[in-house]
Amino acid sequence: QSLRRRSDGRLTRGRAPTTESVRKQVEEFLSGQHLKSLIKYEIEERPVPLLSYHTDTTAFSRLMKVQLGKTILFGALAWAFAAHAVFAPGEKVIVLNSGDGSISIVDPVTRKEEKRVPVGKEPHHLMATPDNKELIVANAASNDLVFLDPKSGDILRRVPDISDPYQIGYSPDRKWFVSASNRLDRVDIYHGASFKLAKRLPTGKVPSHIAFSADSKLAFVTIQESKEFVAIDLEKQEIVWKMATGKQPAGIWMTPDDRHLLIGITG
Repeated sequence: QSLRRRSDGRLTRGRAPTTESVRKQVEEFLSGQHLKSLIKYEIEERPVPLLSYHTDTTAFSRLMKVQLGKTILFGALAWAFAAHAVFAPGEKVIVLNSGDGSISIVDPVTRKEEKRVPVGKEPHHLMATPDNKELIVANAASNDLVFLDPKSGDILRRVPDISDPYQIGYSPDRKWFVSASNRLDRVDIYHGASFKLAKRLPTGKVPSHIAFSADSKLAFVTIQESKEFVAIDLEKQEIVWKMATGKQPAGIWMTPDDRHLLIGITG
């Protein structure tokens, strides 16, 4: 809380925090049982250090298995740790309201909704453009993409004729824009600059999430109801191999070293 107050100018008295002093306080906070393995944090060097953190979900799942039947007050933990988080002035949180067909602009400091913006039918996923200047909302039932100002939530433009865009993603080289058509059981590949359709690839049932190789040669897509994921050669625009997974594979991520794929099994 004191970091946040000092960052927005409400606290000026006393000794200013340093990166090292914040790190020391965080380490003391994490000295309790299990906390250090569950919470990963980073401190960014700024005039007022910026503290960010996340939960290690793998460690949490492992802990839940060995501590089954014991109470872990994760809600209280999250609120306690959030009190130390600092947001840059003007930063907002964007929340999708799929059933309502809108987005909510939330102030992360007050945790209040500032406004709600209609965007289209069934917005399921969103992503920043590669230059981080715009935010793309994929409207699965409206068959279009909406580009927003990430600071204000204002609609800047709309790209029509993007069929059933459930999950979306740019290849790292920005040459290709890929859409998983969850309802239509296919993956669509568009030219990244023009959004002109290049290829439609039929898949198994319910294609879900997308990841890319660092060299932009391959896209990987989970296929939920078929219990598999596929690899797509983006230049040849064809499925080159597939692999079985567990039930309902959903989220998929490439590790930073480009050596492993992580797949969330939800079934």
